[in-house]
Amino acid sequence: MRFKTIMAPNPTPYKIDGVKRRTPNSFPWVTVFFAVSALVLGITILTPIPEKIRRRLGLERKVTPPSRKDAPKPDVIYKDRVVEKKILVRPPYYEVKKGTDVSKTSRGFDYKYEIQEKAGRSASSERETDGTYEASLTFSIVRPEAARRLDELIKQNPDLPQILPGLENLVEKSRVSPFFKNLYDNKKSRLKLYANRFDRVLTKRNYFDCETMLELEHSQSKRKVFLFQTDMDVVSD
Repeated sequence: MRFKTIMAPNPTPYKIDGVKRRTPNSFPWVTVFFAVSALVLGITILTPIPEKIRRRLGLERKVTPPSRKDAPKPDVIYKDRVVEKKILVRPPYYEVKKGTDVSKTSRGFDYKYEIQEKAGRSASSERETDGTYEASLTFSIVRPEAARRLDELIKQNPDLPQILPGLENLVEKSRVSPFFKNLYDNKKSRLKLYANRFDRVLTKRNYFDCETMLELEHSQSKRKVFLFQTDMDVVSD
């Protein structure tokens, strides 16, 4: 007796016999694993943990500080300042040549002298002491007054009334100019400055060279006149 097997037709032509069909609703564990790993790795990068690991392994990056240019220095303005320092300097010695008559170096001054002596200590002690052997030089001068009358003016020039008619009326109300005082102030200062220089001291003639300085005014025209009378051989004031 023969049997014949008849197979039922496959309803799905693309289905392979013997292969089980995967469950379509299984949970994607692999995808979740990679997603969680990526999230943890990203958070770890943002933390100081990677920097600590690099330090442990000696892989720390050397950060070169940016080069900065020095700020330009402001210009320093130096101001001159005068600092006065007082230094006591002994006056220089005036050397007189041997055989010279000291009175002839007085530049017209009346030369007077006297010797003053007083008791002291031993010679060796007094030899090392200042002021035990010295000469004092004192200038005694007289300041002249300005000539204002006509009889005083004609002493220097008798022809002055003929040269300047009406001078007698002008000098009646004359006024001594302040320049006359300034002139003799300068002469005094010069004597003080060169007191130890006989070659620079004014001579007697040069000291008494200015007779007057008057400010005059005409009574009618009111015009002003400056009268300067002097006997100057050298202009040095």
